[in-house]
Amino acid sequence: MVFSNRKVVDYTLLFLTIAISGFPFFSSTILLIPIFLILFTVFIVRKKRFDTVFFLAIFLLVFITISQSFIFNFFSIQTSTGVLLRIVNGYLLVKILKENFANYYVNIFYVLSLISLFIFIPIILAPGLGNNLVQASSIFQILNISGYDGNSLIVYTLHNLTLNRNSGPFWEPGAFGGYLVIAFILNYFLTLKRYKIKGTIILLTILSTLSSTAYFSVFLFLFIFYLKKIKNFFLKILAIAFMISISLFATLNLSFLSEKVINQAQTAAVINNPYRDTTNTARFLSILRDYEDLKGHEFFGRGSNPVTRYSFDHENQIRTVGITDILVRMGIPYFLFMMFILHRSLRSFTTFHHFKEKLYYNGMFLTILLTLMSQVYFNFPIYWSFLFLSCAYKKEHLA
Repeated sequence: MVFSNRKVVDYTLLFLTIAISGFPFFSSTILLIPIFLILFTVFIVRKKRFDTVFFLAIFLLVFITISQSFIFNFFSIQTSTGVLLRIVNGYLLVKILKENFANYYVNIFYVLSLISLFIFIPIILAPGLGNNLVQASSIFQILNISGYDGNSLIVYTLHNLTLNRNSGPFWEPGAFGGYLVIAFILNYFLTLKRYKIKGTIILLTILSTLSSTAYFSVFLFLFIFYLKKIKNFFLKILAIAFMISISLFATLNLSFLSEKVINQAQTAAVINNPYRDTTNTARFLSILRDYEDLKGHEFFGRGSNPVTRYSFDHENQIRTVGITDILVRMGIPYFLFMMFILHRSLRSFTTFHHFKEKLYYNGMFLTILLTLMSQVYFNFPIYWSFLFLSCAYKKEHLA
């Protein structure tokens, strides 16, 4: 593979954005500023132009931020700048990479998958190796910009080694799994044969994360993708029934799925007050707390600063469900706007790659929403990039 100077710059920018979107040592808000300066400089040098949808996203963000400031009589310049830069950086990255965004994203996660498996498998086979790597990881602490108190090799996080789950370079296996699901989906629409090997490696890595949400997301996408190939109506009904049966069987019989899904649901079902009755951070309880937070603030949301974001004990709150978290932060109107431009972008992307049927982009949309059930991905700029894919994939690609 020949790398031009432009390609090196593009890969570097994408990797840096991914790194500040979940690598523990680099997940620091302060890094949003230098990344913005670099992205904006490249944007100007390459004579790119802003899109209407970007201006609209920023205008609406400023409007709801001002409204939240009046409602709560509180404004944080640091928090507001952080939210703004996440959106801006995600957009600038797409504009710079243009039609190469998906290909480069898949390539980076393909390499990260290989690295993670190269480290993860030996740790499983030789348990003592993990402790040795933990000791060796101390040399990387000099790069610990975020103040992360765990152990990391930069390209692999030595997180909860006893759980036998692959975290890759991210803060936990579920986060790695969600980003891999996106890579797996994007790869599916890159139609060249060589991408099949990448898809297989990425899928194996997803399996190694033992992430229930990642499993369900991949299963849902594959089912929807191949459902299109079934022409007979009754066979489609049988396929749907089979999919539901398999999902229920897996949820009930696979311990790591049943413990997460069933046990968490049962716990949430007996809770009267999700704030005061328990400090459990499980996703179903997180959803209940977000529901409480949203009450009375459905239109403008509560903002992203902890002082206004939470309705109780803001210093000790953690949220784990991305879709309800962003709903509370931004309010219902802005959330619906986000979903609209995300759906629009996915339609542009699939059409660009000659997958014009509604089932493809709707399936991709539902799968991405499912990944948001486990992580607060909109706290990171790379996830905002997906909302602006329509600014890069504007015309159908001529193979």
